[in-house]
Amino acid sequence: MSSEGKISAKDVSLSELMKDKFDIEFFQREYRWEKSHITQLIDDLTGEFSACYKEGSVQKDVAKYSYYFLGPVILRGNEASEKKSIIDGQQRITSLTLLFIYLKHRSEYGKEHLSNLIYSEKYGEKSFNMTDPEREDVLKALFDNGECAIEQAKSETVRNIIERFNDINDVFPDDIIREHNIKHFIDWLMNKVIVVRVLSDSDEQTQKIFETMNDRGLSLTPAEMLKGYVISKIAEEHRHVINNIWKEKIERLHKISKDADLKFFQTWFRAKYANKMREGKVGSKNEDFEIIGTKFHQWFQDHHKNIIGIETEDEFYDFFKENGEFSKFVDYYILIKTPATDTILPNLLYIQNWGIAESLQDTILLAGLLSSDAIDIIHNKINAASKYIEIFVVSRRTNHRNCGQASIKYTMFGVAKEIRNKSFDESQTILQIKVNAINEEWDGLQGFMLNGINKKFVKHFLARITAYLDSLGGKHTYYKDYYNYKTSGKPFEIEHIISDKYEEYYREVFDDKSDFSVWRNAICSLGLLPNGNNQSYNAAKYESKLPHYIKENAYMQSLCTEFYIKNTNFTNNPKFQELNLEPMSIINRENLKKRISVLEHFYAQIWGNI
Repeated sequence: MSSEGKISAKDVSLSELMKDKFDIEFFQREYRWEKSHITQLIDDLTGEFSACYKEGSVQKDVAKYSYYFLGPVILRGNEASEKKSIIDGQQRITSLTLLFIYLKHRSEYGKEHLSNLIYSEKYGEKSFNMTDPEREDVLKALFDNGECAIEQAKSETVRNIIERFNDINDVFPDDIIREHNIKHFIDWLMNKVIVVRVLSDSDEQTQKIFETMNDRGLSLTPAEMLKGYVISKIAEEHRHVINNIWKEKIERLHKISKDADLKFFQTWFRAKYANKMREGKVGSKNEDFEIIGTKFHQWFQDHHKNIIGIETEDEFYDFFKENGEFSKFVDYYILIKTPATDTILPNLLYIQNWGIAESLQDTILLAGLLSSDAIDIIHNKINAASKYIEIFVVSRRTNHRNCGQASIKYTMFGVAKEIRNKSFDESQTILQIKVNAINEEWDGLQGFMLNGINKKFVKHFLARITAYLDSLGGKHTYYKDYYNYKTSGKPFEIEHIISDKYEEYYREVFDDKSDFSVWRNAICSLGLLPNGNNQSYNAAKYESKLPHYIKENAYMQSLCTEFYIKNTNFTNNPKFQELNLEPMSIINRENLKKRISVLEHFYAQIWGNI
């Protein structure tokens, strides 16, 4: 096996695989997994574990749990190699490293058992098992502190590592975190999750293996298997018709992404037909929602008669023909995945920038739609569902509550089922009742502030209120102008109205430097300015900034006395008057607290109703 060009293949546990040292080949150095990939990995692993776990199990019972196969990994080297080069499998090995780091922070048991699979020590020096100088700092920050500010990302890989680690924190199920259960999960993950490790110490051989596994013998996807089953159920004389329709629809989906067809079927079946979701406790079995996520073709075969209601050749043909259920929902899915605008589907635009996990969000957006709806009704239903999602997110984020999939999935799936197949008026009533309940629990904006993790959300919040105030004065600027588009060549950035000059300007205003930092980053002390203007004003005292703010957007102008004198188009508007905006001539606690009250009026007007 050690001779030049010899190939070995062996099934190994993650504990055996990950204890090695890995070198990442230059041609695949970037880590490009997206949130959907890490979510699917977590769902697959925790779902398989939950199917094995039984309440009352002791730790040694994990030895009897089922194995889970995670696919092949191709390495250059041999068993004796001190370091092995990753030829194929870098994305999974990186993601597993992030999962191990997350689990290490969630359990004392994890600290002991996972650390050696993340880093090792030799001659008194510690180093990560996955060696890449570009990743060293971010992995160390995550390993030591469990967090790393996105601003520290110096490359695509580092940014993706930080974002995917945060995603794991969002989507990992709370029920497995309980100390007794997490020990079982860690043992299962280390010893019962396996890969096939392919080793060769020949550059030429490893490259041939990589090409063979990626270029030949591709397995049918669940969508292709579903197509085969559907075609077989249709009368022979109609099969070519359905085949052509199917081909055209899938090609349109693939213009969104290469796996959009899979996501479409998952979303469609969950939105319109799934009845159950796995209970939130370890040991519960997978239900419709989870099965559709992994084997929707099998779920369809099992349930097209009793749940979907199609059985005969004619029923299958009607369901999948042009303008049938299938064709209509492909169109609807493409609509919700196409970048929205401020004038058409504005609420969809907001949640495309800042929403919830797409497996939940897209399910809610499709749930209320009917193939018989006119296009204006479709738009109204999507806008109403989008508004509900944004209100849900904004209320939770401003009150420091988690919007991760694991925390909200039962609530969101419940909403999808409630609005399923309803008329617009019925669904709007349901969603408004839910919004009223959300806002009854909302605690206001006290304590909501900018930090290293929530910068994108804070910019979304500020873009919404800035564009809204513009609209009250009849200005034709929109959310997109502030959030992520360029105006006169300059994107907007978050502006601190209080410059970072505690000793020089603000010692008499705040108790100490910590108190100063809290108020400087509070939402009442932030706005949006074009990049460049933001930097040029940055170090100035607040009173010196005001003459510049009067030249900017209405929200920044509203700090200045002159704004209220010259802008009767604003001040005569009843909605503007309800905001209780007033100028702020100096920085002190009383003025800042008033500004928080003003922002709470903004919240009521923007997010109070569907």
